[in-house]
This record gives sequence, C-alpha cells and structure tokens, in this order.
Amino acid sequence: MHLRCLIRAIAAAVISTVMLPAAEEWGVYAVVPASTERLVLEAVAAGQTAGTRVSIHKPADGAHQKWIVTPREGGLLTFSPTHPPSRVLTVADGGTKNGTFIVLEPYSEQP
Repeated sequence: MHLRCLIRAIAAAVISTVMLPAAEEWGVYAVVPASTERLVLEAVAAGQTAGTRVSIHKPADGAHQKWIVTPREGGLLTFSPTHPPSRVLTVADGGTKNGTFIVLEPYSEQP
C-alpha cells in the first residue's frame, strides 16, 4: 500500500483531527483515536523489531506510545516511534483489506 494511502487510512479511521505546527516545530506526539480519546497508539509490548504490531491502549507515558512525525518529499509524512525511530508505521505485507495489521518496519524511501 502506498504510504500516502496508509496515512489517509489511519487519519480517517483512527486519528482525531489535530493541527500540526510548521515542520521546524514538529516534535513528539501521542496519537489519539477519534473513536476513544482515552487510548493512544502504541507499539504492542514496546516491541522494537520489524513486524511489531501497532495498536491502541491506555496511556502509560512510555516511549512506545510517543511518535515522531516527519515530513517527507511529495507532502508525505512518516510516523516513527521514539523507540527506535528507525522504524515507521506501515501496513503488514502491503495489505489492502480491512483488518490488515499496522506494523513497524524499517524506513524505506519507497512508499
């Protein structure tokens, strides 16, 4: 799945609307689902390896629940956990079906 489509899908299904500051002011964020503001996006079990699943859970103020938003070429964004920031959100195996897992994978210039 193209990264732009992934970000749109996440925004439409999970993330509440937020105002992002100018790129030079971007920092670390908790990503809160629109459906339940009591939960945040997290790397399951604080996993750091490729293929770690991403889900929502109660806030614990852990590094696995904090995300770095990085602007990329072509108006794209990547979401990386603060532990390790070399990973980014993506769809498992490039899946396109509802229910496909969102996972962490190494960053690649290819969407």
